[in-house]
Amino acid sequence: MESNEIIKQETRFSVESLHDFAKWKLIVASALATVGLGLTSTSPQGKAWALLLIPYACAYVDLYSYQDLIRIIVVSQFFLESEETTLRAWERHCRRLHEQHRVWDLSQQAQFWGSFVLSLAPFVTFLELAKAKDWVWLGVAILLWMVGVGLSFWLWRHYKGRLVAATEK
Repeated sequence: MESNEIIKQETRFSVESLHDFAKWKLIVASALATVGLGLTSTSPQGKAWALLLIPYACAYVDLYSYQDLIRIIVVSQFFLESEETTLRAWERHCRRLHEQHRVWDLSQQAQFWGSFVLSLAPFVTFLELAKAKDWVWLGVAILLWMVGVGLSFWLWRHYKGRLVAATEK
């Protein structure tokens, strides 16, 4: 098998993995939300623990997704510097489209904002804890939620920095 074909297969594998990761993020977040909203004990603390895991699960899936996105960019950069004129022309065309219209940003934005929106689920628990006037547990829950969401933001920033490093010559 030709080496360029092997590299193209690597890209296809990464794209398929991205789709699988997006599905798994929804499945895991939905399962945690189901447990947190309906199948646990009636105590607000029990529900909170399941819901508070959602930002961490999203961050974990995002970490692997960002790795595959970087892998795709590295392969693209390789083809851009390749001796084969067709591949180089294709990568230049893709880069021009991206620079002019940001055509490849949608999946990255969906990855990040999907995690953020799914991470809002614990607010249901925050309201219940506030109604129960369980201020200590509410403070702990909010702190844990902020750390989880902060982790997602940090991973996003880290990914963007690695992306810049991967595309520099």
